[in-house]
Amino acid sequence: MVSSSIYIPPSTAVPVYMNCTHGWTYFEPSHSCFGIDVAHQAQWSAADEYCQNLGGHLPSIHSPEEEGFLQSYVVAFNNRIWLGLYSNDNEQTFQWSDNSTVDYIQWEKGNPNLRQNSCTSLDTNGFSDEYCYTNMYYICKKDALTRF
Repeated sequence: MVSSSIYIPPSTAVPVYMNCTHGWTYFEPSHSCFGIDVAHQAQWSAADEYCQNLGGHLPSIHSPEEEGFLQSYVVAFNNRIWLGLYSNDNEQTFQWSDNSTVDYIQWEKGNPNLRQNSCTSLDTNGFSDEYCYTNMYYICKKDALTRF
């Protein structure tokens, strides 16, 4: 009997896009999954809490490509959507609800202008400061590099 040694490589990792569960869309440049509830509008805090329950947050944006990707949802909804950007110091500084670095902001002309604690929305013209208690459509974002 001839014995041959067969090399079986260790199992390969699941492709990153497979970490996006059904109903979520993979966006390769940021290795993120985006999911929506098209029938849902909520105040900013309720929307972010909903996203946290799904393992994510309201979206943070870190590039013009990611902004353009999310603006396609704005067009589909024909309405603004919440972003995860907010200010708790009367718009002196802003932070993302997912604690990522604030390295990209494209304010719509004339914004921010509320000069109070505020939350941020996105439309086809850019970012806009909003009263956080406004009901608005939203999208959730979660990291595709993390297995859910």
